[in-house]
Amino acid sequence: METVRFKHERGVTLIGAGPVENTQVSTITGMADTVYCADGGLANALFEPHAVIGDLDSATEKMPFYQSVNKVLIHDQDRTDFEKTLATVTAQYYLCVGFTGGRMDHHLAAFNTVAKNPDKSIFLIEKNEFAFLWCDEFGELCLNLGIESPIGIFPTTRAMGESRGLRWNIDGLELAPDGRIATSNETDADQVVIKITTGKVLVILPIGQLSNVLKTLF
Repeated sequence: METVRFKHERGVTLIGAGPVENTQVSTITGMADTVYCADGGLANALFEPHAVIGDLDSATEKMPFYQSVNKVLIHDQDRTDFEKTLATVTAQYYLCVGFTGGRMDHHLAAFNTVAKNPDKSIFLIEKNEFAFLWCDEFGELCLNLGIESPIGIFPTTRAMGESRGLRWNIDGLELAPDGRIATSNETDADQVVIKITTGKVLVILPIGQLSNVLKTLF
């Protein structure tokens, strides 16, 4: 089966096979109701997705919508099904649920995928938090989060930047995945401004801030 490329002007939801609650899937698909499943993620779908994408070694006939769903088979052992789905679907942004949890290597692979795709606005979502990439090419990130909102900044490369509105600002710090990081931070002003001048970081926020961030960025 040939790879199909789908294009959307707005955001889409991508569903993976990791542990996820139906209420979480319902909330995320309510924000972006065009849905794609990465292979075994079909088991987590609450309604028929636009397509299921991957090597299809995990999607089975016992899963909902298997018989009728559009299937995109991609034979490529060098990429995860998450990566194959991102490569097949073009969208303004991606709300990605079910790609973390369960297994530590899957969790790390998902963060690796986000870090490798700075040209895509990927939001990696867990039950209580979400993460997205910010780098030196993006300019200032300005968010109205309120005071005392938890926020974490984790470098995926060696990175430097500056910030306003954090209890512990990052000005002058050299961050690195094997060195200093800036997690377990919080806001001390209503607005936070983060500018990464070198490298790439993951910004980690409470799930309650997701709709706010989407409205701000898009």
